[in-house]
Amino acid sequence: VSGAGSKFTVGRTYTLQANMYIRESAGGAKKRYLELTTNAKSHSIKQADGTAVLKKGTVVTCKGTKTVGNAVWMQIPSGYVCALGDSGTVYIK
Repeated sequence: VSGAGSKFTVGRTYTLQANMYIRESAGGAKKRYLELTTNAKSHSIKQADGTAVLKKGTVVTCKGTKTVGNAVWMQIPSGYVCALGDSGTVYIK
């Protein structure tokens, strides 16, 4: 993997810089709170619609990355979170 995604290493841990929805796939639908791992649930805020937001400061383990457009998504045990936004905003470091 070249480009922005290569700055993330599989197996390493990173910290969320903002509250973030967990997605079913890179750029996909928001994942429901009940579908998360036990660990992710303990660091999430359940939303009124049943989806989950991981709290800023949560440490996640990189399982892989996927680029969609200009955004880089990080796969974590519970799904996907945006690591780098379309405009280059860093959400995970």
